[in-house]
Amino acid sequence: MSYTLGLILTIFVMHTFQAAQPALLYLVPACLGASATRGFMLGDFWNLFAYEEKDEEEKKGGEPALNKSQTEDKPGSKKPPPKKKKI
Repeated sequence: MSYTLGLILTIFVMHTFQAAQPALLYLVPACLGASATRGFMLGDFWNLFAYEEKDEEEKKGGEPALNKSQTEDKPGSKKPPPKKKKI
């Protein structure tokens, strides 16, 4: 819905000023504004910023997967042994 309204606004401005406008100039604020407004109305605004993506291991309750920076060779550190896959 917000994308459609942003696109309509883009076309309106383009025809009014007889100049091409970047669509993202209107589409991004329309989509983000609609999400923020709805978040404020429902009291969930800060949940938009609290989103975290979890690894498959964490979802299953296992140990969190190591980041690339945690597995890189550093002076005086060893790589963790590879995990064995269960069959």
